[in-house]
Formats: sequence, C-alpha cells, structure tokens
Amino acid sequence: MEDTNLKLQVGDALQLQFVDDDTKDRVYVKVIGYLDGQSVVVTNPRINGNIMLIREGQGFIVRLLSGNRVLGFNSTVMRTCARPYAYLHLSYPNDTQEMVVRRAQRATVDIIVSVQNKHPERATDKAVSAVIRDMSTAGCLITSRSLLGEEDDILDLSARVNVGNVEDYLRLPASIKNVRHEPDATNHNGDPYRYGIEFQLVEGHDSLMLHGFVYEQIAKNLLDT
Repeated sequence: MEDTNLKLQVGDALQLQFVDDDTKDRVYVKVIGYLDGQSVVVTNPRINGNIMLIREGQGFIVRLLSGNRVLGFNSTVMRTCARPYAYLHLSYPNDTQEMVVRRAQRATVDIIVSVQNKHPERATDKAVSAVIRDMSTAGCLITSRSLLGEEDDILDLSARVNVGNVEDYLRLPASIKNVRHEPDATNHNGDPYRYGIEFQLVEGHDSLMLHGFVYEQIAKNLLDT
C-alpha cells in the first residue's frame, strides 16, 4: 500500500516532535495504515516499553525518510484508540517540506567491519577487524590498528547493520583509494591506519541494505538537529 504524495508504506518509521514542548524527547512510531487526505494511523509511542499518554488535539511535527528524501509536516492527533491495541489517528498533511539526501552525503557511524584483502599477493585466509567511521552509498572511511592493504587493493567488507529495526549482514566489495599512516594518531581510539574506501558495484539485497542504512543514518542526524 503506497500513497502518491507521502509515499507512505505500512511499517515506515515516523519521528514525532511535540509542538510547544521542548522538554519531551522526540519519539518514533510506525505506520499501520492511512486514508489519503483523511488520516495516518500509527502505533502509540512508548517510553521504556510503556505506552505514552497522548491527548487528542496534541500537535506534532512529523518527519520521515522516503527513498532519498526527508519529509516533514505538521499534524495533530485526531483520535486515540486503545483497542484492540493502542494506536493514533494523525491528521493528514495539507503540505510537506522536503530535503533531498545527496548520494555522496556521508553519515557519521561507528561500525565494526570484517575486512578481507583479495589481492593475489596480499590475500589472507582470515578477516581482520576494523571500524567504519563515516559512510555514504559510494564509499566509507575505515580506521584500523593494522595494515589492511595498499591503494587499489580489492577488499571484501562485511558488517552487521540495523535497517528499520531489522538486523542483517551487509557484504560489500570495495577498493582502497588512499591509505594514510599516522603512527602518533590520537583520534579514533588511536588507530594509526586510515583508508578511503570506494564501494564497487553492489546489487540486489546488499544494495538495498546499503542505501537503506546510509539514508536512515543521515536522516537520524538531520531529524535530531
């Protein structure tokens, strides 16, 4: 089920920011359904596993990630429902604001990644652990305590990521574009090696996971500013 304007899908995560109440944290809910031009039906937000008490008429600034766009709009709670489970009817927006996430825009991350060099002269039987520090859909910055390879070496990268509350392994072929050795490095936990990495052609499931993860991280940074 998809809307022609909002591009909503059942299961999409929405961020709700309370209007005129800066003391409350921004909360996340999931789309259950909608009726075009009428309302958007979402789960009731929870704090520490407990259902939040939301009054009818409460105003929210709503934000969501749709494809490579971050959308925002104003909405109010039209109806609160407790049966057969707690959910809310949010007023359907008359207009939205949109921000496009650029392909090369990077998200700050801190992800343990398994790296295996595939160069014939430097190939290893065992993968080496490193850390991805920032990431786009085109490449990433990796730091490590040991040498992973040289410029133009082909690598296999594997990392556990969470996209839309679904955890999965992301496997990416990549190449080293540049290497910097900083033996006295004080940043990034003292990792002396820094690698500029370019992803190779990524298809199918891994492509969807890569784009979904990167856009979700960028959106979180944008939404929380």
